[in-house]
Amino acid sequence: MGHTRLLLAPAILVAALLVQLVLILHVGDRAYGDVLKAVNFGHLVDTGAYEVGRDMVNSKTFVGPWIAYHLFARWGLDGLRVANMAIFVLLGGLVLALGRGRFDVGTRLLALFVFAFYPGTLRSIVAGELDDQLATLLLATGVLVYLERGRVLTAALLLGTGFLFKFWVAIFGLGFVVFLLATRRARDLPAALAGLGLPFAVVALFDGGGSAHAFFTSLGLSVHYSTWSKVAFKAFSTGLLPCAVVVVASWAEGKRRDVDTLFLCLASSYVVYVFVARDAFAATTMMMTCLVFSSHLLAAWMLRRTRALGPSARRAVAIAVLTLCPTATTTVAYVNLYRDTLPIRLFVTTDEINRTFRYNRPLVTVP
Repeated sequence: MGHTRLLLAPAILVAALLVQLVLILHVGDRAYGDVLKAVNFGHLVDTGAYEVGRDMVNSKTFVGPWIAYHLFARWGLDGLRVANMAIFVLLGGLVLALGRGRFDVGTRLLALFVFAFYPGTLRSIVAGELDDQLATLLLATGVLVYLERGRVLTAALLLGTGFLFKFWVAIFGLGFVVFLLATRRARDLPAALAGLGLPFAVVALFDGGGSAHAFFTSLGLSVHYSTWSKVAFKAFSTGLLPCAVVVVASWAEGKRRDVDTLFLCLASSYVVYVFVARDAFAATTMMMTCLVFSSHLLAAWMLRRTRALGPSARRAVAIAVLTLCPTATTTVAYVNLYRDTLPIRLFVTTDEINRTFRYNRPLVTVP
Protein backbone atom coordinates (compact mmCIF):
# COMPACT_ATOMS: atom_id res chain seq x y z
CA MET A 1 0.00 0.00 0.00
CA GLY A 2 2.84 2.38 0.90
CA HIS A 3 4.58 1.86 -2.43
CA THR A 4 1.30 2.44 -4.27
CA ARG A 5 0.72 5.69 -2.40
CA LEU A 6 4.23 6.85 -3.31
CA LEU A 7 3.03 6.94 -6.94
CA LEU A 8 1.26 10.13 -5.88
CA ALA A 9 4.66 11.83 -5.62
CA PRO A 10 5.12 12.23 -9.41
CA ALA A 11 1.57 13.59 -9.60
CA ILE A 12 2.40 16.24 -6.99
CA LEU A 13 5.55 17.26 -8.86
CA VAL A 14 3.78 17.35 -12.24
CA ALA A 15 0.96 19.47 -10.81
CA ALA A 16 3.49 21.91 -9.34
CA LEU A 17 5.38 22.08 -12.65
CA LEU A 18 2.15 22.89 -14.48
CA VAL A 19 1.48 25.72 -12.03
CA GLN A 20 5.03 26.98 -12.61
CA LEU A 21 4.45 26.98 -16.38
CA VAL A 22 1.31 29.07 -15.94
CA LEU A 23 3.23 31.54 -13.80
CA ILE A 24 6.04 31.66 -16.39
CA LEU A 25 3.52 32.61 -19.06
CA HIS A 26 2.24 35.28 -16.68
CA VAL A 27 5.61 36.99 -16.09
CA GLY A 28 7.03 36.53 -19.59
CA ASP A 29 10.60 37.81 -19.90
CA ARG A 30 10.73 39.04 -16.32
CA ALA A 31 12.58 37.71 -13.27
CA TYR A 32 13.91 39.01 -9.98
CA GLY A 33 16.56 41.72 -9.93
CA ASP A 34 19.17 39.29 -8.59
CA VAL A 35 18.89 37.34 -11.85
CA LEU A 36 19.57 40.53 -13.80
CA LYS A 37 22.64 41.21 -11.67
CA ALA A 38 23.90 37.63 -11.93
CA VAL A 39 23.77 37.25 -15.71
CA ASN A 40 25.33 40.68 -16.24
CA PHE A 41 28.11 40.08 -13.74
CA GLY A 42 28.79 36.73 -15.42
CA HIS A 43 28.92 38.53 -18.77
CA LEU A 44 31.36 41.14 -17.49
CA VAL A 45 33.60 38.45 -16.00
CA ASP A 46 33.43 36.32 -19.14
CA THR A 47 34.44 39.21 -21.40
CA GLY A 48 37.24 40.35 -19.09
CA ALA A 49 35.64 43.72 -18.33
CA TYR A 50 35.59 42.64 -14.67
CA GLU A 51 38.27 40.58 -12.94
CA VAL A 52 37.31 37.97 -10.34
CA GLY A 53 40.21 39.01 -8.13
CA ARG A 54 39.01 42.59 -7.88
CA ASP A 55 35.35 42.91 -8.86
CA MET A 56 32.45 41.31 -7.01
CA VAL A 57 28.74 40.62 -6.92
CA ASN A 58 27.28 40.49 -3.43
CA SER A 59 25.89 37.33 -1.78
CA LYS A 60 27.94 34.84 -3.83
CA THR A 61 31.18 34.11 -5.65
CA PHE A 62 31.61 34.54 -9.41
CA VAL A 63 30.95 30.83 -10.11
CA GLY A 64 27.14 30.90 -10.25
CA PRO A 65 26.84 34.12 -12.29
CA TRP A 66 29.33 32.79 -14.82
CA ILE A 67 27.26 29.62 -15.28
CA ALA A 68 24.02 31.62 -15.39
CA TYR A 69 25.39 33.97 -18.05
CA HIS A 70 26.35 31.08 -20.36
CA LEU A 71 22.91 29.52 -19.99
CA PHE A 72 21.30 32.89 -20.67
CA ALA A 73 23.56 33.66 -23.63
CA ARG A 74 22.72 30.37 -25.31
CA TRP A 75 19.07 29.77 -24.41
CA GLY A 76 17.86 33.03 -22.92
CA LEU A 77 15.73 33.24 -19.80
CA ASP A 78 14.05 29.95 -20.78
CA GLY A 79 17.38 28.19 -20.30
CA LEU A 80 17.63 29.44 -16.73
CA ARG A 81 14.03 28.47 -16.03
CA VAL A 82 14.45 24.96 -17.40
CA ALA A 83 17.51 24.57 -15.15
CA ASN A 84 15.49 25.83 -12.16
CA MET A 85 12.64 23.42 -12.91
CA ALA A 86 15.01 20.49 -13.31
CA ILE A 87 16.54 21.29 -9.92
CA PHE A 88 13.03 21.58 -8.46
CA VAL A 89 12.32 17.98 -9.51
CA LEU A 90 15.61 16.87 -7.96
CA LEU A 91 14.76 18.73 -4.75
CA GLY A 92 11.38 17.01 -4.69
CA GLY A 93 13.17 13.68 -4.92
CA LEU A 94 15.49 14.74 -2.11
CA VAL A 95 12.57 15.69 0.14
CA LEU A 96 11.22 12.17 -0.30
CA ALA A 97 14.67 10.63 0.16
CA LEU A 98 15.35 12.60 3.34
CA GLY A 99 12.22 11.07 4.86
CA ARG A 100 12.77 7.54 3.57
CA GLY A 101 12.94 5.07 6.46
CA ARG A 102 12.50 7.94 8.91
CA PHE A 103 8.89 9.00 8.32
CA ASP A 104 5.89 7.08 7.01
CA VAL A 105 4.67 7.43 3.43
CA GLY A 106 1.79 9.77 4.28
CA THR A 107 4.13 12.16 6.09
CA ARG A 108 6.61 12.13 3.23
CA LEU A 109 3.92 12.86 0.64
CA LEU A 110 2.48 15.71 2.69
CA ALA A 111 6.02 17.08 3.18
CA LEU A 112 6.54 17.04 -0.58
CA PHE A 113 3.18 18.75 -1.12
CA VAL A 114 4.01 21.50 1.39
CA PHE A 115 7.41 22.10 -0.21
CA ALA A 116 6.18 22.01 -3.81
CA PHE A 117 3.26 24.41 -3.40
CA TYR A 118 4.77 26.89 -0.97
CA PRO A 119 4.51 30.34 -2.67
CA GLY A 120 8.22 30.97 -2.18
CA THR A 121 9.06 27.73 -3.97
CA LEU A 122 6.85 28.65 -6.92
CA ARG A 123 8.30 32.16 -7.08
CA SER A 124 11.91 31.06 -6.72
CA ILE A 125 11.67 28.46 -9.48
CA VAL A 126 9.79 30.75 -11.86
CA ALA A 127 11.73 33.98 -11.33
CA GLY A 128 14.61 33.28 -8.95
CA GLU A 129 18.34 32.86 -9.31
CA LEU A 130 19.91 29.62 -10.45
CA ASP A 131 22.40 30.18 -7.61
CA ASP A 132 19.69 29.74 -4.97
CA GLN A 133 18.49 26.48 -6.48
CA LEU A 134 22.02 25.07 -6.85
CA ALA A 135 22.91 26.07 -3.29
CA THR A 136 19.77 24.39 -1.94
CA LEU A 137 20.41 21.28 -4.03
CA LEU A 138 23.98 20.90 -2.75
CA LEU A 139 22.88 21.59 0.82
CA ALA A 140 20.12 18.97 0.70
CA THR A 141 22.38 16.42 -1.00
CA GLY A 142 25.00 16.91 1.68
CA VAL A 143 22.45 16.35 4.44
CA LEU A 144 21.19 13.19 2.70
CA VAL A 145 24.75 11.85 2.40
CA TYR A 146 25.19 12.41 6.13
CA LEU A 147 21.93 10.66 7.00
CA GLU A 148 22.49 7.71 4.68
CA ARG A 149 26.24 7.20 5.02
CA GLY A 150 27.29 9.14 8.09
CA ARG A 151 30.14 10.69 6.11
CA VAL A 152 30.71 14.03 7.76
CA LEU A 153 33.54 15.22 5.51
CA THR A 154 31.70 14.39 2.27
CA ALA A 155 28.51 16.02 3.53
CA ALA A 156 30.39 19.13 4.64
CA LEU A 157 32.21 19.37 1.30
CA LEU A 158 28.83 19.44 -0.46
CA LEU A 159 27.62 22.17 1.90
CA GLY A 160 30.86 24.06 1.34
CA THR A 161 30.41 23.83 -2.42
CA GLY A 162 26.90 25.21 -2.03
CA PHE A 163 28.45 28.18 -0.22
CA LEU A 164 30.17 29.14 -3.48
CA PHE A 165 26.76 29.72 -5.05
CA LYS A 166 25.15 31.54 -2.13
CA PHE A 167 26.80 32.71 1.07
CA TRP A 168 23.64 32.01 3.07
CA VAL A 169 24.62 28.32 3.08
CA ALA A 170 26.96 29.26 5.95
CA ILE A 171 23.87 29.81 8.13
CA PHE A 172 22.77 26.21 7.57
CA GLY A 173 26.37 25.08 8.01
CA LEU A 174 26.25 26.61 11.49
CA GLY A 175 23.00 24.71 12.07
CA PHE A 176 24.81 21.49 11.15
CA VAL A 177 27.64 22.34 13.58
CA VAL A 178 25.08 23.04 16.34
CA PHE A 179 23.53 19.62 15.66
CA LEU A 180 26.90 17.90 16.03
CA LEU A 181 27.46 19.66 19.35
CA ALA A 182 23.91 19.07 20.60
CA THR A 183 24.12 15.34 19.88
CA ARG A 184 27.60 14.99 21.40
CA ARG A 185 29.42 14.42 18.14
CA ALA A 186 32.18 16.93 18.79
CA ARG A 187 34.72 14.47 17.41
CA ASP A 188 33.21 15.09 13.96
CA LEU A 189 33.74 18.85 14.16
CA PRO A 190 37.24 18.95 12.57
CA ALA A 191 35.99 17.05 9.50
CA ALA A 192 32.86 19.20 9.30
CA LEU A 193 34.74 22.48 9.56
CA ALA A 194 37.37 21.35 7.05
CA GLY A 195 34.72 20.30 4.53
CA LEU A 196 32.70 23.48 4.97
CA GLY A 197 35.71 25.72 4.38
CA LEU A 198 37.79 23.86 1.78
CA PRO A 199 35.80 24.68 -1.42
CA PHE A 200 35.77 28.39 -0.60
CA ALA A 201 39.47 28.34 0.27
CA VAL A 202 40.27 26.81 -3.13
CA VAL A 203 38.21 29.40 -5.00
CA ALA A 204 39.66 32.22 -2.89
CA LEU A 205 43.16 31.11 -3.85
CA PHE A 206 42.15 30.96 -7.51
CA ASP A 207 40.66 34.45 -7.58
CA GLY A 208 43.27 36.09 -5.39
CA GLY A 209 40.92 36.72 -2.50
CA GLY A 210 38.18 38.33 -4.59
CA SER A 211 35.53 35.95 -3.27
CA ALA A 212 36.65 36.56 0.32
CA HIS A 213 36.24 40.29 -0.31
CA ALA A 214 32.75 39.61 -1.71
CA PHE A 215 31.82 37.57 1.37
CA PHE A 216 32.88 40.18 3.93
CA THR A 217 31.31 42.97 1.91
CA SER A 218 28.05 41.00 1.70
CA LEU A 219 28.18 40.29 5.42
CA GLY A 220 28.59 43.99 6.14
CA LEU A 221 25.64 44.84 3.92
CA SER A 222 23.40 42.15 5.41
CA VAL A 223 23.77 42.83 9.12
CA HIS A 224 20.96 45.18 10.23
CA TYR A 225 19.77 45.42 6.62
CA SER A 226 16.09 45.27 7.61
CA THR A 227 14.11 47.40 10.02
CA TRP A 228 12.40 45.59 12.90
CA SER A 229 9.02 46.30 11.32
CA LYS A 230 10.23 44.67 8.09
CA VAL A 231 11.55 41.69 10.03
CA ALA A 232 8.18 41.27 11.75
CA PHE A 233 6.30 41.58 8.46
CA LYS A 234 8.52 39.07 6.66
CA ALA A 235 8.56 36.65 9.59
CA PHE A 236 4.78 36.33 9.45
CA SER A 237 3.97 36.97 5.76
CA THR A 238 6.36 34.27 4.58
CA GLY A 239 5.24 31.83 7.26
CA LEU A 240 8.79 31.72 8.62
CA LEU A 241 8.00 32.29 12.30
CA PRO A 242 4.71 30.32 12.50
CA CYS A 243 6.35 27.36 10.80
CA ALA A 244 9.32 27.58 13.14
CA VAL A 245 6.98 27.43 16.14
CA VAL A 246 5.20 24.37 14.73
CA VAL A 247 8.51 22.67 13.93
CA VAL A 248 9.70 23.14 17.51
CA ALA A 249 6.35 21.83 18.79
CA SER A 250 6.53 18.82 16.47
CA TRP A 251 10.06 18.03 17.67
CA ALA A 252 9.09 18.46 21.33
CA GLU A 253 6.06 16.16 21.16
CA GLY A 254 7.80 13.54 19.00
CA LYS A 255 10.50 11.01 19.81
CA ARG A 256 13.27 13.60 19.42
CA ARG A 257 15.35 11.29 17.25
CA ASP A 258 18.65 12.49 15.86
CA VAL A 259 17.06 13.04 12.46
CA ASP A 260 14.38 15.22 14.04
CA THR A 261 17.04 17.22 15.86
CA LEU A 262 19.06 17.62 12.65
CA PHE A 263 16.04 18.92 10.73
CA LEU A 264 15.19 21.24 13.63
CA CYS A 265 18.72 22.68 13.76
CA LEU A 266 18.87 23.21 10.00
CA ALA A 267 15.40 24.71 9.63
CA SER A 268 15.66 26.99 12.66
CA SER A 269 19.17 28.27 11.88
CA TYR A 270 17.87 30.80 9.37
CA VAL A 271 15.10 31.95 11.71
CA VAL A 272 17.70 32.67 14.39
CA TYR A 273 19.85 34.51 11.86
CA VAL A 274 16.95 36.77 10.81
CA PHE A 275 16.47 38.05 14.35
CA VAL A 276 20.13 38.13 15.39
CA ALA A 277 21.33 39.89 12.21
CA ARG A 278 18.04 41.77 11.64
CA ASP A 279 18.10 40.72 7.98
CA ALA A 280 14.90 39.36 6.43
CA PHE A 281 15.60 40.40 2.83
CA ALA A 282 15.67 36.85 1.41
CA ALA A 283 13.09 35.32 3.76
CA THR A 284 10.79 34.05 0.99
CA THR A 285 13.53 32.13 -0.82
CA MET A 286 15.11 30.94 2.41
CA MET A 287 11.77 29.61 3.60
CA MET A 288 11.79 27.33 0.55
CA THR A 289 15.19 26.01 1.60
CA CYS A 290 14.05 25.61 5.20
CA LEU A 291 11.07 23.55 4.02
CA VAL A 292 13.36 20.96 2.45
CA PHE A 293 14.14 19.96 6.05
CA SER A 294 11.24 21.25 8.14
CA SER A 295 8.43 19.95 5.91
CA HIS A 296 8.60 16.46 7.47
CA LEU A 297 8.22 17.82 10.99
CA LEU A 298 5.42 20.13 9.82
CA ALA A 299 3.65 17.26 8.07
CA ALA A 300 4.00 14.97 11.09
CA TRP A 301 2.51 17.68 13.33
CA MET A 302 -0.44 18.24 10.97
CA LEU A 303 -1.17 14.53 10.61
CA ARG A 304 -1.12 14.02 14.37
CA ARG A 305 -3.86 16.65 14.62
CA THR A 306 -6.15 14.64 12.32
CA ARG A 307 -5.90 11.31 14.16
CA ALA A 308 -8.76 12.17 16.51
CA LEU A 309 -11.07 12.86 13.56
CA GLY A 310 -13.40 10.32 12.07
CA PRO A 311 -12.91 8.97 8.52
CA SER A 312 -15.38 11.42 6.98
CA ALA A 313 -13.81 14.41 8.72
CA ARG A 314 -10.30 13.32 7.70
CA ARG A 315 -11.47 12.96 4.11
CA ALA A 316 -12.99 16.43 4.17
CA VAL A 317 -9.78 17.92 5.59
CA ALA A 318 -7.71 16.16 2.92
CA ILE A 319 -9.93 17.47 0.12
CA ALA A 320 -9.81 20.99 1.54
CA VAL A 321 -6.01 20.93 1.84
CA LEU A 322 -5.48 19.49 -1.64
CA THR A 323 -7.73 22.05 -3.29
CA LEU A 324 -7.67 25.24 -1.25
CA CYS A 325 -3.94 25.30 -0.44
CA PRO A 326 -2.65 25.12 -4.03
CA THR A 327 -5.29 27.65 -5.09
CA ALA A 328 -4.30 30.08 -2.35
CA THR A 329 -0.53 29.69 -2.79
CA THR A 330 -0.74 29.97 -6.57
CA THR A 331 -2.83 33.13 -6.23
CA VAL A 332 -0.28 34.67 -3.87
CA ALA A 333 2.56 33.85 -6.27
CA TYR A 334 0.58 35.11 -9.28
CA VAL A 335 -0.23 38.46 -7.65
CA ASN A 336 3.29 39.13 -6.40
CA LEU A 337 5.43 37.85 -9.25
CA TYR A 338 4.80 40.50 -11.90
CA ARG A 339 5.04 43.33 -9.38
CA ASP A 340 8.39 42.14 -7.98
CA THR A 341 10.14 41.29 -11.25
CA LEU A 342 11.69 43.17 -14.16
CA PRO A 343 12.79 42.36 -17.73
CA ILE A 344 16.06 40.40 -17.96
CA ARG A 345 18.60 41.54 -20.53
CA LEU A 346 22.29 42.29 -20.89
CA PHE A 347 23.26 45.85 -20.08
CA VAL A 348 24.16 48.11 -23.00
CA THR A 349 25.42 51.26 -21.26
CA THR A 350 28.20 51.85 -18.77
CA ASP A 351 25.82 53.92 -16.64
CA GLU A 352 23.52 51.01 -15.83
CA ILE A 353 26.52 48.76 -15.16
CA ASN A 354 28.09 51.28 -12.77
CA ARG A 355 24.77 51.86 -10.97
CA THR A 356 24.16 48.13 -10.55
CA PHE A 357 27.68 47.19 -9.44
CA ARG A 358 28.51 50.32 -7.52
CA TYR A 359 31.07 48.54 -5.33
CA ASN A 360 33.28 47.78 -8.34
CA ARG A 361 35.50 49.98 -10.50
CA PRO A 362 33.66 52.22 -12.96
CA LEU A 363 33.63 50.95 -16.54
CA VAL A 364 34.69 53.22 -19.38
CA THR A 365 33.26 51.08 -22.18
CA VAL A 366 30.68 48.34 -22.46
CA PRO A 367 32.09 44.89 -23.36
